[in-house]
Amino acid sequence: MKGWIKIHRKILESRVFSNPELFKLFMLCLIKANHKKNYVHINGITDPIKVKPGQFITGRNALHREFYAIPANDEKGPRTIWRWMKRLENWGSISINSSSKYSLVTVANWEKYQNSTSTVQEVSQKPTKSSPQANHQSSTDNNDKRKVKNDKSEYARLKEFTFNLPPELKAIDDFLNNYRRWWKYLIITRDQTFNEFVVEEELNFLVKCQQKGHPPKKVISQSIRNKNKSLYQLREQTMHLNGGAKKLFTYAEVQKLREAGTYSEEDFKIRHDKKDGRGNPLRELISN
Repeated sequence: MKGWIKIHRKILESRVFSNPELFKLFMLCLIKANHKKNYVHINGITDPIKVKPGQFITGRNALHREFYAIPANDEKGPRTIWRWMKRLENWGSISINSSSKYSLVTVANWEKYQNSTSTVQEVSQKPTKSSPQANHQSSTDNNDKRKVKNDKSEYARLKEFTFNLPPELKAIDDFLNNYRRWWKYLIITRDQTFNEFVVEEELNFLVKCQQKGHPPKKVISQSIRNKNKSLYQLREQTMHLNGGAKKLFTYAEVQKLREAGTYSEEDFKIRHDKKDGRGNPLRELISN
């Protein structure tokens, strides 16, 4: 992570400074906070989450790992770290907006202490002989160069990041390379910022996909092929029986497919001429 933050001397008079753990945690919040507007995609949520300057998305486990980036002998658990976050919130240092999938943290008075536009404006407003058109062209070129530089930076983070794969995914041949390919697609095509919290959510999602019969590598390939912004379960789940594609399902199997979001009740019709082992009619898949 590159860049810098500003620390006002008034922090010496704050309650945060008097507590080493809370001071470290607050510094982590300052460092993680966005310096510009960004959008983050979360699995299970259709629209991307808007993250403003001074905000960042996190979760208990992700924040715990970042807090103990350098292992300590007296490490506290994720719940303790989160209690400290709530104390910072009670003191007015941050605010937390939590949902079942993520927490959006906002650093209080971010613009007041971190906004560096005044210095930039003072420099840029000095009289120059260059024309407005030349300035506009220079700005465009700089933006293009910045985009390439940002992509390279995100590639570096992706390459250096140590993925903590769940055992279910670690056992899949060449899974990590496939997952890295997914993030390369996001960085190039979707201008996505590499986000450890999103990685954690996606890996958990892929484990659930595998448990429901959706091969994770196929889920990744489908999402790239369909130019998705997030990973989605396979729309057409191929289940095999006796070497052929399965078309007849029991009632219990249909319910599992519905819960997985793969098919709806309308995708099947009852076949009273076909029975399961208990004499109950089977359901025939009529939708592709």
